Amino acid sequence: MRNWKIGSKLLVFILSTTTLMLGLIIAININLSFNLASEMIDKETKELAYRYANQVKITLEEGMAVTKNLAIQINELKKSNSTNREQVSKILETTVRSNDFLPGAWAVFDPNTFDDRDKEFKNKVGSGPDGRFIPYWYQVGDSLTFRSVNGYDDTENVDWYKKAKDSGKDVFVEPYPNDLNGKKYILSGFSIPVKENGKVIGVIGTDILTSSFQDLVKNIKPGGTGFAVIVSNKGMIVAHPPVNGEEKVGTNLFELFEKTDKGKEKIDAIKNGELIITDGTNILTNEPAKVVYAPIKVDDTENPWSIGIVMPLTELDKVQNKMWFSVIIGVVILLILGSIISLLIHKIITKPLLQISGYASRIAEGDLNFPIEIEQRDEIGTLADSFRAVQDTSEDIAKLIGHIYEEYSKGNLKAKFKTDQFKGEWKELINNVFNTFNTIIVPVTESIRILSKIKDGDLRENMKIELEGDFNHLKDAVNSVHSGLLSIIDFSNKIANGDMNIDITKSSDDDQIYEWLVLMRDNIKHIVSEVNRFGEFSSKGAFDSIKIDTSGAKGVFADIFENLNKTVEAIKKPLSEVNYVMDRMANNDLTVKVEGDYEGLYKKMKESINGFANSNI
Repeated sequence: MRNWKIGSKLLVFILSTTTLMLGLIIAININLSFNLASEMIDKETKELAYRYANQVKITLEEGMAVTKNLAIQINELKKSNSTNREQVSKILETTVRSNDFLPGAWAVFDPNTFDDRDKEFKNKVGSGPDGRFIPYWYQVGDSLTFRSVNGYDDTENVDWYKKAKDSGKDVFVEPYPNDLNGKKYILSGFSIPVKENGKVIGVIGTDILTSSFQDLVKNIKPGGTGFAVIVSNKGMIVAHPPVNGEEKVGTNLFELFEKTDKGKEKIDAIKNGELIITDGTNILTNEPAKVVYAPIKVDDTENPWSIGIVMPLTELDKVQNKMWFSVIIGVVILLILGSIISLLIHKIITKPLLQISGYASRIAEGDLNFPIEIEQRDEIGTLADSFRAVQDTSEDIAKLIGHIYEEYSKGNLKAKFKTDQFKGEWKELINNVFNTFNTIIVPVTESIRILSKIKDGDLRENMKIELEGDFNHLKDAVNSVHSGLLSIIDFSNKIANGDMNIDITKSSDDDQIYEWLVLMRDNIKHIVSEVNRFGEFSSKGAFDSIKIDTSGAKGVFADIFENLNKTVEAIKKPLSEVNYVMDRMANNDLTVKVEGDYEGLYKKMKESINGFANSNI
């Protein structure tokens, strides 16, 4: 990937980012769609449950209202002391006839509490064996029946009577089975206590056939395959559609709950009249379903019922399918946007960056003579402007270096150059270049200065600046020349002053000056020695012993020695001839003459001797 072009890298980045975004969006949408769909199903199921619970509640509260009105009428009769069993019985009959949803109406009074005529009505219809008033009107189909209430003294199953009597409160009766005209029915109803001086003396009640709710339940089919169930406070199924031909009405739902997960939770919620939402199974289709139980409370009574709505999760699938469709549309839109963004990035970023890369390569290769053809008012444009600045600065540096070379190649090491156009790191770069040149120029110029002084014969200074490396070697070399010349001067000065014993140190095995200086000293020393010997022998007149040694002498030194020998010969010959003539003259031989051809004093001496001889002959 390191070798990929930037366009490929950006494309991979965009595609991977887009893919990641799509994955996140899909994951989030799956989660959201499921949650949202689940929430929608919960909401819809709750709304249905509350709606149908309210319908059932309205029906039940109508029955409660009729029952309360019935109790009020009978109480008013009691208060007016105009109670009449036939009249009350007629009120009960009228109630049953005028209310289809109340197939029965009844009353149970304690002994001798209704009209104090119990003895008159013993074992009569509408009264008990003891004569207490216990009328009961009920209608099954078109048949209207009047009889006495049965089972009020059943201590095990008399919620419809004993609960109202014992509590003194209105009671919504728990459903119970009852036999009407030889046929079993599930009845419920309402029981209203009748009070006298604060004491309950009887109970007025009405019956409801729970089968009347079956028509409502049959028409409730949420999601097409769902259903509804009405359940009492103690778990009896009041209304339920048949399951595979089997009736569920009258069975206990709590027994089924006890076998399921969180069964106690569901049972407690129904008993306490609370809303409960749970996952379950649609027993009509054996498919997963959402189940919501909404409470049905009647006035201020206890023991509320509940209606359960079983919503098939096929509705959830429909919602999720809609969500998936939205996800797919979003993915397609993102892919299109990703493609458009890729094209825009290629045009706006990738292409200019490739151009910039090409410009950078050309600048790196030293090619500065080309235009940068990017005109954008963004970061890419800023980058292009930076490259133009690099290009211009590089050209200025190239020109400056060329100018430096031109001046320094002419030997103008003191030339000045303009550097104000350089800023920041470029300025530091140029300063470093000049510092580099200065590290060369300073020791070179100092060497030139010292060598110029040496050239002019001024040896009072040497190089004293602190240098390092090869420049220190240069300093040592110049100072060595300086000290060498001082040694030569000292050597020559002492020779000039006649000190022939002076010695000089050889600088190295390659020292050529040393050899010739020593040779010069030795030659001069030899000359001095020979001259001294010449003087010594001359002073003794031992000219015959004088012979200058010319071996090894060259050039002027050889000429000096040769001329000294000639001088000795020039003195020795006339003196020898004069000595010979004078010796002969001393022996009275005045005929001898000085015959040599001499000049100067020797000539005069010749003439004097020869004149003397001539004058004495």
